[in-house]
Amino acid sequence: MKNIPYEFVIEDLISLDPIVKRMFGVHSIYVRSTLYLALYRGDKHPQDHGIWIGTEKKHHQYLKQHFPNLRPLQGVPIKKWILLPEDCNSFEEDAFRICEMIKKGDKRIGVKTKKN
Repeated sequence: MKNIPYEFVIEDLISLDPIVKRMFGVHSIYVRSTLYLALYRGDKHPQDHGIWIGTEKKHHQYLKQHFPNLRPLQGVPIKKWILLPEDCNSFEEDAFRICEMIKKGDKRIGVKTKKN
């Protein structure tokens, strides 16, 4: 795929054989039947540039404790997901730590889908 933002995330997850799908202006990252992340850097919602983390609201507090730069999406009305904004000082470091959580099978990240 062309013009994938933050491609280093996909490269870091390569051992999981991720599937990347472009939908609704984001590049979604799936592993089997779970949607983990969406990579966004588009014109429509510049306030939401970064890595969107698929999760449930019940996990937001834990994730924010470990990643203080996380915040809700501002331009997109998705309340369950949380954003690692590209302009935070620890963006790449946090992104790699989130990838480690995914590789270790941490259930706080990822949204099961019915069909991949």
